[in-house]
Amino acid sequence: MGRIWVIVAALACGGFGQATAAPLEAYGRLPSLADLKISPDESSIAFVDTAADGQRSIAVVRISDQKPLIVAEVGKVKVRDLNWVGSQDLMITTSATTSVDERESGTHVGHGEWYFLETLNIPTGRLTKRLENFPNIWNMVDSYPWARIVNGRAYIFVEADEIRAVANVRSLVRIDLVTNDTQVVAHGQQDTRGWMTDVDGQPLAETRYNSSQRLWSLYLRRNGQWMLSKSIGADVDVPWIDGYDRDGTSILVHSKPRGSPGRLAE
Repeated sequence: MGRIWVIVAALACGGFGQATAAPLEAYGRLPSLADLKISPDESSIAFVDTAADGQRSIAVVRISDQKPLIVAEVGKVKVRDLNWVGSQDLMITTSATTSVDERESGTHVGHGEWYFLETLNIPTGRLTKRLENFPNIWNMVDSYPWARIVNGRAYIFVEADEIRAVANVRSLVRIDLVTNDTQVVAHGQQDTRGWMTDVDGQPLAETRYNSSQRLWSLYLRRNGQWMLSKSIGADVDVPWIDGYDRDGTSILVHSKPRGSPGRLAE
Protein backbone atom coordinates (compact mmCIF):
# COMPACT_ATOMS: atom_id res chain seq x y z
CA MET A 1 0.00 0.00 0.00
CA GLY A 2 2.94 2.32 0.67
CA ARG A 3 4.12 1.97 -2.94
CA ILE A 4 0.70 2.99 -4.27
CA TRP A 5 0.58 6.00 -1.95
CA VAL A 6 3.96 7.19 -3.24
CA ILE A 7 2.85 6.83 -6.87
CA VAL A 8 -0.34 8.83 -6.39
CA ALA A 9 1.35 11.45 -4.24
CA ALA A 10 3.86 12.04 -7.01
CA LEU A 11 1.07 12.37 -9.55
CA ALA A 12 -0.72 14.87 -7.35
CA CYS A 13 2.44 16.94 -7.11
CA GLY A 14 2.63 17.18 -10.88
CA GLY A 15 5.36 14.66 -11.73
CA PHE A 16 8.41 12.78 -10.56
CA GLY A 17 10.97 15.51 -10.97
CA GLN A 18 13.76 15.69 -13.49
CA ALA A 19 13.64 12.95 -16.10
CA THR A 20 16.49 10.46 -16.26
CA ALA A 21 17.25 7.78 -18.82
CA ALA A 22 15.61 4.44 -18.02
CA PRO A 23 17.56 1.19 -18.30
CA LEU A 24 16.96 -0.72 -21.52
CA GLU A 25 15.04 -3.57 -19.82
CA ALA A 26 12.44 -1.08 -18.53
CA TYR A 27 11.05 -0.63 -22.03
CA GLY A 28 9.94 -4.25 -22.16
CA ARG A 29 8.00 -4.17 -18.89
CA LEU A 30 4.29 -3.79 -18.47
CA PRO A 31 3.25 -0.30 -17.31
CA SER A 32 3.02 -0.33 -13.51
CA LEU A 33 0.21 2.21 -13.39
CA ALA A 34 -2.65 2.18 -15.89
CA ASP A 35 -6.28 3.07 -16.60
CA LEU A 36 -6.58 5.98 -14.19
CA LYS A 37 -10.22 7.02 -13.66
CA ILE A 38 -11.53 9.85 -11.49
CA SER A 39 -14.81 9.20 -9.68
CA PRO A 40 -17.91 11.17 -10.80
CA ASP A 41 -17.82 13.25 -7.60
CA GLU A 42 -14.09 13.94 -8.23
CA SER A 43 -13.15 12.76 -4.74
CA SER A 44 -11.21 9.61 -5.64
CA ILE A 45 -9.02 8.14 -8.33
CA ALA A 46 -8.97 4.47 -9.31
CA PHE A 47 -6.24 2.73 -11.26
CA VAL A 48 -4.64 -0.62 -12.04
CA ASP A 49 -1.26 -1.26 -10.40
CA THR A 50 0.99 -4.01 -11.79
CA ALA A 51 3.79 -5.35 -9.60
CA ALA A 52 7.13 -6.56 -10.93
CA ASP A 53 5.95 -10.20 -10.85
CA GLY A 54 2.85 -9.41 -12.93
CA GLN A 55 0.39 -9.46 -10.04
CA ARG A 56 -2.27 -6.76 -10.45
CA SER A 57 -4.28 -4.72 -7.99
CA ILE A 58 -7.19 -2.31 -8.29
CA ALA A 59 -6.41 0.67 -6.09
CA VAL A 60 -8.62 3.59 -5.07
CA VAL A 61 -7.06 6.67 -3.50
CA ARG A 62 -8.75 9.75 -2.03
CA ILE A 63 -7.50 12.77 -3.94
CA SER A 64 -7.64 15.34 -1.11
CA ASP A 65 -5.04 13.64 1.12
CA GLN A 66 -3.75 10.80 -1.12
CA LYS A 67 -5.10 8.27 1.37
CA PRO A 68 -5.55 4.75 -0.08
CA LEU A 69 -9.18 3.72 0.40
CA ILE A 70 -8.83 0.19 -0.91
CA VAL A 71 -6.41 -2.12 -2.69
CA ALA A 72 -8.03 -5.22 -4.22
CA GLU A 73 -5.76 -7.98 -5.49
CA VAL A 74 -6.93 -9.51 -8.79
CA GLY A 75 -3.95 -11.73 -9.58
CA LYS A 76 -2.41 -12.03 -13.03
CA VAL A 77 -5.62 -11.66 -15.04
CA LYS A 78 -5.53 -8.94 -17.69
CA VAL A 79 -7.55 -5.88 -16.69
CA ARG A 80 -9.07 -4.63 -19.93
CA ASP A 81 -11.34 -1.87 -18.67
CA LEU A 82 -12.01 0.02 -15.44
CA ASN A 83 -14.92 2.41 -14.92
CA TRP A 84 -16.96 3.93 -12.15
CA VAL A 85 -20.61 3.22 -11.32
CA GLY A 86 -21.53 6.28 -9.29
CA SER A 87 -18.76 7.13 -6.82
CA GLN A 88 -18.82 4.00 -4.66
CA ASP A 89 -18.43 1.14 -7.13
CA LEU A 90 -16.17 0.10 -10.00
CA MET A 91 -16.86 -2.06 -13.05
CA ILE A 92 -13.84 -4.20 -13.94
CA THR A 93 -13.54 -6.09 -17.21
CA THR A 94 -10.85 -8.76 -17.17
CA SER A 95 -9.76 -11.39 -19.64
CA ALA A 96 -8.03 -14.74 -19.47
CA THR A 97 -6.71 -17.20 -22.03
CA THR A 98 -8.62 -20.35 -21.19
CA SER A 99 -11.27 -22.83 -22.29
CA VAL A 100 -14.85 -22.54 -21.04
CA ASP A 101 -17.38 -25.21 -20.10
CA GLU A 102 -21.12 -24.54 -19.76
CA ARG A 103 -22.61 -27.25 -17.56
CA GLU A 104 -26.29 -26.66 -18.33
CA SER A 105 -25.98 -26.80 -22.11
CA GLY A 106 -23.09 -29.27 -22.17
CA THR A 107 -21.20 -26.88 -24.43
CA HIS A 108 -17.42 -26.72 -24.43
CA VAL A 109 -15.64 -23.75 -25.93
CA GLY A 110 -12.01 -24.23 -26.85
CA HIS A 111 -8.93 -22.31 -25.86
CA GLY A 112 -9.31 -18.58 -26.44
CA GLU A 113 -9.32 -15.11 -24.90
CA TRP A 114 -12.50 -14.71 -22.85
CA TYR A 115 -13.75 -11.59 -21.08
CA PHE A 116 -15.38 -11.44 -17.64
CA LEU A 117 -17.09 -8.82 -15.48
CA GLU A 118 -16.48 -8.03 -11.82
CA THR A 119 -17.48 -5.14 -9.58
CA LEU A 120 -15.69 -3.63 -6.60
CA ASN A 121 -17.57 -1.85 -3.82
CA ILE A 122 -15.27 0.74 -2.25
CA PRO A 123 -16.80 1.04 1.27
CA THR A 124 -16.94 -2.74 1.87
CA GLY A 125 -14.02 -3.86 -0.29
CA ARG A 126 -16.21 -6.57 -1.77
CA LEU A 127 -15.09 -7.88 -5.18
CA THR A 128 -18.00 -9.64 -6.91
CA LYS A 129 -17.97 -11.76 -10.06
CA ARG A 130 -21.03 -11.05 -12.17
CA LEU A 131 -23.00 -13.35 -14.49
CA GLU A 132 -22.10 -16.34 -12.34
CA ASN A 133 -24.57 -19.27 -12.26
CA PHE A 134 -27.48 -17.55 -14.01
CA PRO A 135 -29.66 -19.84 -16.15
CA ASN A 136 -29.22 -19.50 -19.92
CA ILE A 137 -26.59 -16.74 -19.66
CA TRP A 138 -22.90 -17.38 -20.18
CA ASN A 139 -20.59 -15.84 -17.61
CA MET A 140 -18.39 -14.31 -20.33
CA VAL A 141 -19.20 -10.87 -21.69
CA ASP A 142 -19.20 -9.71 -25.30
CA SER A 143 -18.68 -5.99 -24.66
CA TYR A 144 -17.43 -3.52 -22.12
CA PRO A 145 -20.20 -2.76 -19.60
CA TRP A 146 -21.88 0.59 -19.13
CA ALA A 147 -23.82 1.99 -16.19
CA ARG A 148 -27.10 3.80 -15.74
CA ILE A 149 -28.40 5.41 -12.55
CA VAL A 150 -32.21 5.13 -12.59
CA ASN A 151 -34.18 6.71 -9.72
CA GLY A 152 -31.02 6.69 -7.61
CA ARG A 153 -30.39 2.98 -8.23
CA ALA A 154 -27.30 1.72 -10.08
CA TYR A 155 -27.60 -0.76 -12.93
CA ILE A 156 -24.94 -2.27 -15.17
CA PHE A 157 -25.69 -3.19 -18.77
CA VAL A 158 -23.55 -5.59 -20.74
CA GLU A 159 -23.81 -7.78 -23.82
CA ALA A 160 -23.54 -11.51 -23.15
CA ASP A 161 -24.36 -14.78 -24.87
CA GLU A 162 -27.83 -16.11 -24.18
CA ILE A 163 -28.03 -19.89 -24.57
CA ARG A 164 -30.56 -20.99 -27.18
CA ALA A 165 -31.45 -24.48 -28.40
CA VAL A 166 -29.89 -23.97 -31.85
CA ALA A 167 -27.14 -21.44 -31.19
CA ASN A 168 -26.18 -18.76 -28.71
CA VAL A 169 -27.17 -15.17 -29.45
CA ARG A 170 -25.85 -11.87 -28.17
CA SER A 171 -28.42 -10.34 -25.82
CA LEU A 172 -28.57 -7.32 -23.55
CA VAL A 173 -28.30 -8.09 -19.84
CA ARG A 174 -29.12 -5.77 -16.93
CA ILE A 175 -27.56 -6.29 -13.50
CA ASP A 176 -28.84 -4.64 -10.32
CA LEU A 177 -25.65 -3.62 -8.57
CA VAL A 178 -27.13 -4.03 -5.06
CA THR A 179 -29.29 -7.15 -5.32
CA ASN A 180 -27.37 -8.80 -8.21
CA ASP A 181 -30.73 -9.42 -9.89
CA THR A 182 -29.76 -10.27 -13.47
CA GLN A 183 -32.20 -10.16 -16.37
CA VAL A 184 -32.13 -10.31 -20.15
CA VAL A 185 -33.86 -7.08 -21.10
CA ALA A 186 -33.49 -7.47 -24.87
CA HIS A 187 -33.14 -10.78 -26.71
CA GLY A 188 -30.81 -10.81 -29.69
CA GLN A 189 -31.06 -12.40 -33.12
CA GLN A 190 -28.50 -14.61 -34.83
CA ASP A 191 -26.89 -11.55 -36.42
CA THR A 192 -27.12 -9.15 -33.45
CA ARG A 193 -23.84 -7.32 -32.86
CA GLY A 194 -24.56 -4.65 -30.26
CA TRP A 195 -26.99 -2.62 -28.17
CA MET A 196 -27.48 0.81 -26.65
CA THR A 197 -29.76 2.01 -23.86
CA ASP A 198 -31.17 5.44 -23.17
CA VAL A 199 -30.45 7.44 -20.01
CA ASP A 200 -33.22 5.55 -18.18
CA GLY A 201 -31.76 2.16 -19.05
CA GLN A 202 -34.36 1.28 -21.65
CA PRO A 203 -33.14 -0.56 -24.79
CA LEU A 204 -32.95 2.08 -27.50
CA ALA A 205 -30.93 0.69 -30.42
CA GLU A 206 -29.71 -2.66 -31.74
CA THR A 207 -27.17 -3.30 -34.48
CA ARG A 208 -27.06 -6.38 -36.70
CA TYR A 209 -24.61 -7.62 -39.30
CA ASN A 210 -25.46 -10.09 -42.05
CA SER A 211 -22.07 -11.57 -42.95
CA SER A 212 -23.30 -13.33 -46.11
CA GLN A 213 -24.82 -10.12 -47.49
CA ARG A 214 -22.20 -7.93 -45.78
CA LEU A 215 -24.98 -5.68 -44.61
CA TRP A 216 -24.94 -3.67 -41.36
CA SER A 217 -28.33 -2.57 -39.99
CA LEU A 218 -29.52 -0.27 -37.24
CA TYR A 219 -32.80 -1.00 -35.46
CA LEU A 220 -34.58 1.43 -33.13
CA ARG A 221 -37.15 0.65 -30.46
CA ARG A 222 -40.45 2.32 -31.31
CA ASN A 223 -43.82 1.61 -29.70
CA GLY A 224 -42.44 -1.56 -28.16
CA GLN A 225 -41.18 -2.96 -31.47
CA TRP A 226 -37.77 -3.08 -33.14
CA MET A 227 -37.99 -1.16 -36.42
CA LEU A 228 -35.33 -1.04 -39.14
CA SER A 229 -33.93 2.48 -39.33
CA LYS A 230 -30.89 2.20 -41.60
CA SER A 231 -28.89 -0.39 -43.56
CA ILE A 232 -25.36 0.11 -44.89
CA GLY A 233 -23.13 -2.12 -46.97
CA ALA A 234 -20.02 -3.00 -44.97
CA ASP A 235 -17.51 -5.26 -46.70
CA VAL A 236 -14.65 -4.76 -44.25
CA ASP A 237 -15.20 -1.95 -41.73
CA VAL A 238 -18.39 -2.45 -39.74
CA PRO A 239 -19.90 0.68 -38.12
CA TRP A 240 -20.67 0.80 -34.41
CA ILE A 241 -22.90 2.90 -32.15
CA ASP A 242 -21.03 5.70 -30.42
CA GLY A 243 -23.92 7.16 -28.39
CA TYR A 244 -26.61 9.75 -28.89
CA ASP A 245 -26.59 13.52 -29.15
CA ARG A 246 -27.22 15.93 -26.29
CA ASP A 247 -30.97 16.19 -26.77
CA GLY A 248 -31.35 12.42 -27.15
CA THR A 249 -33.04 12.60 -30.54
CA SER A 250 -30.29 11.18 -32.76
CA ILE A 251 -28.08 8.09 -32.74
CA LEU A 252 -24.38 8.72 -33.40
CA VAL A 253 -22.58 5.99 -35.30
CA HIS A 254 -18.90 5.54 -36.13
CA SER A 255 -18.27 4.59 -39.71
CA LYS A 256 -14.59 3.89 -40.43
CA PRO A 257 -14.73 4.54 -44.20
CA ARG A 258 -15.89 8.09 -43.47
CA GLY A 259 -13.35 8.51 -40.72
CA SER A 260 -15.63 10.26 -38.23
CA PRO A 261 -18.89 9.82 -36.33
CA GLY A 262 -22.04 10.38 -38.36
CA ARG A 263 -25.67 10.99 -37.48
CA LEU A 264 -27.59 8.10 -38.99
CA ALA A 265 -30.99 7.97 -37.33
CA GLU A 266 -33.47 10.06 -35.43
